[in-house]
Amino acid sequence: MAITRRALRKQTDAVLLCVLVLTFLLFAAPASQAVPLWTSGGIEIYGTGQTYGAEVVSIIPDGSGGSIVVWVDMRNSRYDVFAQKVDQDGVCQWAENGVDVRGPGMTSGAVSAEHAVVSDGAGGAIIAWIDRRSGGPTVYVQRLNQHGELQWTTNGVEVHAPVDWYSSRQPVIASDGAGGAIVAWYEYDNLEWHAEYAIFAQRVNSSGERLWSANGVQVRGLGPFGSATLSKLSIVADGDGGVIIAWDDFGAGRDIYAQRFNAGGTALWKAGGLEVCAVDVACISPLAASDGAGGAIITWWERYPDGYEVFAQRVTSGGQCLWTSSGVNVRGMSYPGGAGSPSITTDGRGGAIIAWADARNTTGASVECEIYVQRLDAAGTALWTPGGVLLTPEGPDLYGRPRITSDGLCGAIIAWQGPMETYAYPSQIIRAQKVSPSGSPEWVANGDIVRGKEFAGYATDEVIASDEHGGAILAWRDSRSGKVDVYAQRVVNPTPSVTSIAPAAASNLWAVDTSIVGNNFSEGASVRIMRGSTVIEATGVTVVSATSISCNINISGQPLGKYDVVVTNPDGQEARLVGGFSVTDACGQGAVASVSVFAATLGLMSVMGIGLRRRRKGT
Repeated sequence: MAITRRALRKQTDAVLLCVLVLTFLLFAAPASQAVPLWTSGGIEIYGTGQTYGAEVVSIIPDGSGGSIVVWVDMRNSRYDVFAQKVDQDGVCQWAENGVDVRGPGMTSGAVSAEHAVVSDGAGGAIIAWIDRRSGGPTVYVQRLNQHGELQWTTNGVEVHAPVDWYSSRQPVIASDGAGGAIVAWYEYDNLEWHAEYAIFAQRVNSSGERLWSANGVQVRGLGPFGSATLSKLSIVADGDGGVIIAWDDFGAGRDIYAQRFNAGGTALWKAGGLEVCAVDVACISPLAASDGAGGAIITWWERYPDGYEVFAQRVTSGGQCLWTSSGVNVRGMSYPGGAGSPSITTDGRGGAIIAWADARNTTGASVECEIYVQRLDAAGTALWTPGGVLLTPEGPDLYGRPRITSDGLCGAIIAWQGPMETYAYPSQIIRAQKVSPSGSPEWVANGDIVRGKEFAGYATDEVIASDEHGGAILAWRDSRSGKVDVYAQRVVNPTPSVTSIAPAAASNLWAVDTSIVGNNFSEGASVRIMRGSTVIEATGVTVVSATSISCNINISGQPLGKYDVVVTNPDGQEARLVGGFSVTDACGQGAVASVSVFAATLGLMSVMGIGLRRRRKGT
């Protein structure tokens, strides 16, 4: 008896339900877990045999999948600056416990903990610090080559002549693109209880020679107390041998200013600095990232009576603010609870990715934060979830201080502390999360634990740098030994795998749509099939989920035989299914496979009782 319309509809609905369930399971495949490549809990950079703890850690990529870590410690009964290079496998390359950046023979003149580091573009680093050897605090720099050898004057190059009644503070540094660097700092007088402040900058070439005036060029003129009282100074290379410097300024309130200098030390924007943000609330702590076109994107906090907000502004190479006059609210609107501690990196497409701590969902009397991230395009438009992508979905807790770096693939990797016991006491836990170019967290919910509670003591002051292969390297201060040491860990995407491709064979008369099943596929992955010297690149590649890819492979006229199926993630990691796909002729396995699929379809319909007979009218 032929099936009725109602029964047919019910059975069809059942089939659709099965398809929907399978589709949900496919899309809801769990996120991949980041792979810590080095020793669990991190490798020790500094600490073995040492009595004194480390202060203030910095990190940069070394250009070869590793990093250069810089810190200050008191092993010589005074603050000195040290550096260590760690290769991509987590092996320290320089002297045990680091290279003394100030060099041998220094018996006096301790440094402060303030320092800055940038790559020299050749596997080494240029490091700036504050040094008191000449009396008042003065900025010095040193270059280390890829082997950790001092390249300039043995005890460092004096960036500016010391002035007895002025002290230098807070050096920041950027590459000049030619093996040298540009350093900026601020100075205050010691005579009138810090009554006057100014900002200066100096360029040092690859040989350690000062290129601008003896004392540097003036970024922000000297003025009475409050005229340039800084809580944050930021610098970014402009890609043409110069830099953009941003600061918060008490001139007429507390506003954000910026200035661009060319390679010759000439200011290119408005005298005294371009006003980036001038509103009736305090704007503080600017951070800048390159926009890739000679300008910068600057983010900062704004202090309101009921909390903070995070804003950003893009400034062109010509000194024009492109976004709204007061900047873009990164959260998109004012949520209760406020937001702060922003961190910024480029998205590689003229925009930026910004992470911050957010108290919008705080409950109770104590302030509990979550970590959010948002991508802004070159026009200042938010590209991800309105209000930001939540990285800590387990709920608000004592999370704080996010740090961000580009993954080199238009996404980012973010690290943060928490949860902490209290905000006054550092956390035992450091977490990390990778976010794709479309705003999808790629690692486990709430972030992968880089350093966990199984280790004693606390971990704090985490810093992060790209490994330039789609992953990141973190460094932090760690008290697990009873003193404060320096540890580091590299995190990367897990290696992908391919388990099957469907269809597994097809005729070389046409192109074929395929579905690939496996694990740990990343957004932006590519697909190809290979047999000897024959390589066929797939088109229309769509990463449906971490376990599924759809694509089209044009095998028209291609040689017959078995081909390897190769999936390559954007970070370069690849998976290969050896001999997983066969190219046949018109009478080969491809035709049989097609008939088999058709036969299987008929069999399924038969099992379900779906009649294929023509029904007579009225029956």
